This record gives sequence, structure tokens and C-alpha cells, in this order.
Amino acid sequence: MASAGLGADDIAHPIRSIYAPYPNINVRLGGVSTLDLEERVVEVDGSPALRYDFLVLAAGSSTNDFGVPGVEEHAFPLKTLPDAVRLRNHILTTFEQADASGPGGDPGS
Repeated sequence: MASAGLGADDIAHPIRSIYAPYPNINVRLGGVSTLDLEERVVEVDGSPALRYDFLVLAAGSSTNDFGVPGVEEHAFPLKTLPDAVRLRNHILTTFEQADASGPGGDPGS
């Protein structure tokens, strides 16, 4: 599998490090508790208010199985980097088990 050699750091970069060279960019992680569009002020999770010239809000997400039986117990969510790593490890483990079982399907064949 070509992607098995890629580490999480090879495919995802922390947004703070991307914008670190720009002292006029602030990154905050949290929920917006207040937002005043006229005054251009945002408050994140009760922290002191931040004034802004431009504001980028990124909505989070949560997994929904839509009530389909078995999805929560057996499916792999794919919304975060840890989710992707868990899925990749599961696939690799499954391939290893299949390879170890030999062509006839019996372990040790």
C-alpha cells in the first residue's frame, strides 16, 4: 500500500505553524461565544475579546450514523487525522492477517 509509509506529519500540518511567520494572524480553537459584526469583535470560549480586520470561522463536525443499525459499532468515522490513522492501521492489520493466512485461507498454509 503506497500510503502506508506516510506519517501523520506528512499529510497534516498544524495551522499555527503555517501562519507562524505572520505576526498579524491569530489562530484560536474553540467555540465562538459572542460575535459583533459591526464592531468587528469576536470572543472565543469566554476569552478576552479579539478585534479583527478579517475573520475566518471554520465549523466543526460530528459523525451521524442516521440511525443505521451497526454503523456506530462497526464503521470508521473519517473526520479527524486520528480517525484516518486508525482506519489505515485497521486496513494494514487486515492485509497482514490475510497474508499470514496463506492462499487457502488457513493460518500457516
